[in-house]
Amino acid sequence: MKTKKKTYTKYLSELTADYANFHNLEYTYYDHKVIFDDVKDNFYIKTWEQIHSFPQIFQETNKYCNKYKDGDVVSFEMQKHDNELVLALNLILNLSKIKLQSIFFRSSQTFGLIIEEPKVNQYFKIDSKLKKEVIKIDIQLGSSIIIPILNYPKTAKFGTINRYLSIKGIDEIFDINSNVKEFSVSNFTIKFIDAIIVASQNNLTPHFILDARRPEMITHCYSVISFIKDKDLRLSCKVIFWQDLVKKCNYQLAEYIEKRYGICKEDTFI
Repeated sequence: MKTKKKTYTKYLSELTADYANFHNLEYTYYDHKVIFDDVKDNFYIKTWEQIHSFPQIFQETNKYCNKYKDGDVVSFEMQKHDNELVLALNLILNLSKIKLQSIFFRSSQTFGLIIEEPKVNQYFKIDSKLKKEVIKIDIQLGSSIIIPILNYPKTAKFGTINRYLSIKGIDEIFDINSNVKEFSVSNFTIKFIDAIIVASQNNLTPHFILDARRPEMITHCYSVISFIKDKDLRLSCKVIFWQDLVKKCNYQLAEYIEKRYGICKEDTFI
């Protein structure tokens, strides 16, 4: 299935609106977002059933998104149709532990270990020359951190890059001293850089889940990875595609993902 780059956001919202209308689900359309009236309607039904077994995740589904507190539009973050965390949970919570191990724990030393339950929206303290920094990571699964990207990630402006240059040890993580101009260009995205900083300072393995139809996202991600100084950290970074995860799903879930997000096993670059 192919979509046009310029209409990707609209494409996702239209798919969700069609799905919601077909199933008579209530929603509000606001700021190019489909916002479900009930957060559970944004999840695959079996995912929502499982979430109640994970108190920390269930609690996070009830966090407000300040951006949408405007007039009558008040929503939880996970009510938005393009929330990457929702899509990631729909897949991760419905895959067997063996399949999760094969994706996120490829080392023979870790294969076969019991996987810890996933935790979402984890905050890590980072030392900075100016102040204490806190970076949020979407999902932590044992020693792996998972950064799902569905829609276009925000790009880092130069002011944001200056913030990174103030973080202690940043020049030990990234080779930026001789390439600061390249490092500060807009194609280096905030989420990618944040994840690598957290991974470096906490001995974690970063996994980036990207859309195989978005070659520019893939290029941005590998560009950031290429700046990592430490060879072991650089090689530990893993890029996974939503399409590869869908291949491991059962038919019902794969069909749901295709209807909601247009993601198919056979997707190719746009």
